[in-house]
Amino acid sequence: MELSKINSNGQVSIPSRIRRQLGLKPGDFVRVELGSKGEIALKPVSLQEKDPWAELRPYEKKGVDLTLLWENLKRTATERLERHQNMLGLVGEAKRSGIK
Repeated sequence: MELSKINSNGQVSIPSRIRRQLGLKPGDFVRVELGSKGEIALKPVSLQEKDPWAELRPYEKKGVDLTLLWENLKRTATERLERHQNMLGLVGEAKRSGIK
């Protein structure tokens, strides 16, 4: 049995040995359940149960393409900067040629 302390924000650390055994990583979710005898159980949530895009769904309803966003986020910062600079160059060329 491992002992964890509740901090002032109500947070509890899961001991590293247990995180490793369960394959839990930063950003993963656990379900908190209260048992009939007052015990607390933390259960890992499988990928099928959580929607990694849940926080972005409101933007999708406003027309943001989450697939395009994900593809862009997979690029390195340098790749994103180069892509942005290329787009600015194309916009500049279009303006100089009179394309609106």
